[in-house]
Amino acid sequence: VNRVAHLTVLSRAIVLDGMQQLKLSANVRGDCWVQNIILSTRQDDLSELKTLSDTKGDYYTMHKLVYRDIVSDVVRGRILAHFKTQAGVQASHAAMKTTRGRIRAQRPWRKI
Repeated sequence: VNRVAHLTVLSRAIVLDGMQQLKLSANVRGDCWVQNIILSTRQDDLSELKTLSDTKGDYYTMHKLVYRDIVSDVVRGRILAHFKTQAGVQASHAAMKTTRGRIRAQRPWRKI
């Protein structure tokens, strides 16, 4: 995936779901593609991506993607570090009560 910036959050979730259903481990570069999509998604968009991945009503969730489908420990570590960093950014916005933090507090979801 070369043009991730042109994809909406919904499109990114659909691409990740398709990659999971077509057996991510079937392609050697699959882990890198997933990493590229996730690391290119930040803050509220990352929360929305995780929510969309987890609420499809099937077996293919973000947890399965990160812990089962990705075989590279290095890629998994980068993705988990990204989740942690973005969660810290969101927590900072909430603690400082910025406009972004107040808007986020009104939403029904907070995945990271």
